[in-house]
Amino acid sequence: MTRLAARISIPSLALIVAIGCWLSSLVGVNLRSMNAVGLLSVMPVTFFASLALLTAGFMFAFDRHPNRRLLLAGYLATLATVIHGTPALLYGTVRYSWSWKHLGVVDFIQRHGAVDPDAQFLGIYHSWPGLFALTATVSDVTGIDPRTIAIWTPLVLTLLELLALWLIFQVLVDDQRIVWLGLWLFTVGNWVGQEYFSPQGFTFLLYLTVLAVALPLERRVQGRRAGPAIGEGVGPTDGRGRVAVILFLLLVMATIVASHQLTPLMVVITLTVAALFRASRTMWLAIAGAAMTAAWIVGPAWSYVQREASGFLDGVGSPPETASASFLDTERISAGQAAVVIGDRFLVQAMIVLALVGIVSRLLRRRSVGLLCGLLCAPAVLVATDYEGEVLFRVYLFAIPWLALAAAIAITAVFDGQPAWFAQAARTAVAGLLLVGFLFAYLGKEASNYFTPGEVEVTTWLYEHAPPNTLLVEGSRNYPGSSRNYENFRYVAIGREPADSQARIQADPEAAMYRWMSDDRFAASYLLITRSQKAAEASVPSMPAGLLDELERALRTSPRFRVVRQNSDAVVFALADGDQ
Repeated sequence: MTRLAARISIPSLALIVAIGCWLSSLVGVNLRSMNAVGLLSVMPVTFFASLALLTAGFMFAFDRHPNRRLLLAGYLATLATVIHGTPALLYGTVRYSWSWKHLGVVDFIQRHGAVDPDAQFLGIYHSWPGLFALTATVSDVTGIDPRTIAIWTPLVLTLLELLALWLIFQVLVDDQRIVWLGLWLFTVGNWVGQEYFSPQGFTFLLYLTVLAVALPLERRVQGRRAGPAIGEGVGPTDGRGRVAVILFLLLVMATIVASHQLTPLMVVITLTVAALFRASRTMWLAIAGAAMTAAWIVGPAWSYVQREASGFLDGVGSPPETASASFLDTERISAGQAAVVIGDRFLVQAMIVLALVGIVSRLLRRRSVGLLCGLLCAPAVLVATDYEGEVLFRVYLFAIPWLALAAAIAITAVFDGQPAWFAQAARTAVAGLLLVGFLFAYLGKEASNYFTPGEVEVTTWLYEHAPPNTLLVEGSRNYPGSSRNYENFRYVAIGREPADSQARIQADPEAAMYRWMSDDRFAASYLLITRSQKAAEASVPSMPAGLLDELERALRTSPRFRVVRQNSDAVVFALADGDQ
């Protein structure tokens, strides 16, 4: 026993203790007590102790043991698991409302065996169905419930992204400390939440996969272990292996094109940048990707493109307006959510500043930074597009790998030459501050992202029992909805109604709902109010305060309405004189 203890290093012991602290923190968590700062408000001190140990232990290990790959990979895998595995284990349900809508497209494909290019609601997913068709196939073949796939998607995608970035960073820098620290900073810097079950999360992984194969390909064939300096080219490769890789890259590129709208553009731009800086011979793949994208637009996606062309063109060429739509007005949100916004803005600004310091430090040492700067600037092209107010989030998403790498250069270089204890303490402090910002930015929205089993039960019942051509009035779109038979419904969200319409509902909830739900154009009409809808309204209001509570009270006492399904977390109303 004494020998074994002597062989366990301090970083290994810290990792073991951190895992123990995390596992113990999962016991007895009261998710219903979440307030405006989300999961942070209900997790015990052992959860934060685990993260503190992971941070301090990793910072010690990456500096003292940069060649202990298994140890460092263990830290990264544990960090990713603590961040993304905690909601999966605690909730037991799919988090985030759009995940459920994506599951609805999978359900459509499983029921019909095809997509509907002319679909109006969620039509964009029928025109770029790659992820949904793949998920439906995997589910049908393996018997795994798509909901289970969706629950664990954030963790699986994050782990695979780290593997892809490890391969990419090996090409871009030759210091293993920078490689491992860059991976850590990517994990805590990627707060935008695009790793959930979505086309963007799926294709972002494929985007990194393309780079992970294309950039180091020639170096690996030659058998070189040390990566070149940033911007240096890699040598030629041979025959059969290159053909196999080309076919693989074309297949991945085709999957990206069939799954998402923005990601093919970023693949083409990034590969072009790499080719221009002679980091890889990737121009052929950029051209092939552009051709595939054009063919998809004028082929399978043409029906959707024709319908939505005017709206898309309205947003093109207006970068200031497009970018400003991504900012949330902090005057209309709760104090807790204001702290969350401060956290994410701090994190973005800190990553940018550190990245700039990293670039300057390399310039001062006369090291090439052309490729890194090109990769950092490439996502800015997206600002010229309109993406429903989310464009800045997508710009940051595609920039974060390179921001993380440049920031790692900065944190490594600035403290080199200092006493070991001081350098380690300073790096740990910087990493700790970034982690705090990440925790607020990523886990601070969980009061709205979490859906209780009760909400899922009532919502699933409604979607399974309502007939085609049903009017569904929702408090807001933030609930586990549209996951089954979604095409049977016409959706009206009170939170998306104009202010004058909301005012009429507030003035006389009973009369307003009766007028809406007695429309004889529909085979049935329902009103759905859930806990998560109210939680979302408390954090980021889209209607007068308390309107959903007032509406629920009014309809419970009205002879015109009846409750057809309810539990403590959700209620479904229908007209009392209907046959629904």
